[in-house]
Amino acid sequence: MVLAGMDTSAATTEWAMVELIKHPKAKKKLQKKLEEIVGLNQRVDESHLPSLKYLDCVIKESMRLHPVGPILAHKAMEECEVDDFHIPNKSRVLVNVWAIGRDPDA
Repeated sequence: MVLAGMDTSAATTEWAMVELIKHPKAKKKLQKKLEEIVGLNQRVDESHLPSLKYLDCVIKESMRLHPVGPILAHKAMEECEVDDFHIPNKSRVLVNVWAIGRDPDA
C-alpha cells in the first residue's frame, strides 16, 4: 500500500514536470505564482495550497493527460444503462480513463 501511494505520487510529479518543460509559458507562470505566494527561499507549505490555484490546475491537467491508472476495472452492483448500453448485474466493466481524458466532448 505504501509503495503504491508513493509510486503514484512520483509518477504524477514526473509527468507534471515533463508537461511544464514542454510548455515553457505555463512553467514561467507557475514559477511567478510560486515566487509571489511562497517566496524564493521557502518551501511550499500546506498553508500555501489554498492560494496556489494555478499549481492545482497544473497538477489536475497533468493527471488528466497522464492518469496513474489508465484503465479502471469495475463490477456492476446492479443492472443499469450507461449511454444506451445495457450493463447486466455483476458484469465487469473496463473504463478507459486515458481516452476519456483526451476526448474533447468529455
